[in-house]
Amino acid sequence: MRYRHVLLVLVVSLGLILAACGSSSDTDPTATTSAASSPATGSSSGTAAASPTAAEPSSTVPATAVPPTTVASPEGSGSVGSGEKVKVTLALGFVPNVQFAPYYVALDNGYYEEAGFDVEVQQGPNPDLLAQVGSGSIDFAVTSGDGLVPARAAGIPVRYVMAQFQKYPVGATAIGGKHEPLTSPEDLQGRRVGVSQANGSTYFGLLALLQAGGLTLDDIELITIGFAELEALTQDRIDVAMTYLVNEPVQARELGYDMEELAVSDYVDMVSTGLVTNDDMIAEHPELVQKFVAATLKGLKASLDDPDAAFEASMKRMPEITGDNVRIQRAVLEQAQKWQQPPADHPLGWTDPEAWKNTQDLLHSVGIVEKTVDLDTLYTNQFVEGAGQ
Repeated sequence: MRYRHVLLVLVVSLGLILAACGSSSDTDPTATTSAASSPATGSSSGTAAASPTAAEPSSTVPATAVPPTTVASPEGSGSVGSGEKVKVTLALGFVPNVQFAPYYVALDNGYYEEAGFDVEVQQGPNPDLLAQVGSGSIDFAVTSGDGLVPARAAGIPVRYVMAQFQKYPVGATAIGGKHEPLTSPEDLQGRRVGVSQANGSTYFGLLALLQAGGLTLDDIELITIGFAELEALTQDRIDVAMTYLVNEPVQARELGYDMEELAVSDYVDMVSTGLVTNDDMIAEHPELVQKFVAATLKGLKASLDDPDAAFEASMKRMPEITGDNVRIQRAVLEQAQKWQQPPADHPLGWTDPEAWKNTQDLLHSVGIVEKTVDLDTLYTNQFVEGAGQ
């Protein structure tokens, strides 16, 4: 095994923080440095370029929220198809990342422009992302199902209109050979399990795995580790890390570690990352939403069909990635695309109603949301089906 010295920068996610809510999630990042060593060397180096974590934008647990009373219309919205470009905002809720390749491809290939849009991309953490989508100050955003459900339950009128990830990419991971093998949710019993924080996708994923194994939080030792999963594992501070399987285990393998995984999606279907907008946009400008979803789906399909072009589009937005980290990020993209493949017997971008029920049921069963909402208010497949991809 050749020696590698790579600095892993694991990005801290801030999550959506609504009014009177002090919680945050493992989604929107601010950069924090955490060095992890290669098993061949046991050392680390601070000279490598930053390698960002995969994003799970704006998963959140709002405590209270006031529904907006007015919703702004996109500029020029009445001129869709008339030749005048419609100005819309697309918030990705994270630093530039290979996860957003479909949106970068749609921009670079002119799909949004061809559909009549002048797209302003907002790239970076936004603590009020879903609240701003609900009020209409942001037209479209990328978020996860476990973030949208609490927002909707808190009165924020946001709705999911297109799935990017077909499978929930959260799971448990451990370094092979250090402890008893991790082969089923039952194996979590008695383990020290690390989560970014006790609020967000990695925590929700842990709860799902515990339920699948007939366990509770009392059966494990829960440890909050921030965003240093690999470091915590290599330093033996935890036995198992809850993380994004499209990213941290991929980077660990590239560094030479043998990683074990338990994917939440092998035990329960939950809703992952996709495109959202607000109710008024859907009601008042359905033709605009249809065109935007169709253009985004073209970007998603093109990125899956041509990973090289998808990676190139991503690297244009990530000039800080150099050296070994370029190879690592390519591996992350390839893994992420495995979770974005079209669903069987449904069009690309379709979202599963049963996954929405499972997501809401889990969050309700553990007290994240106090009351359930009509599932039809959480998502719609009408625009994906209308796009015909």
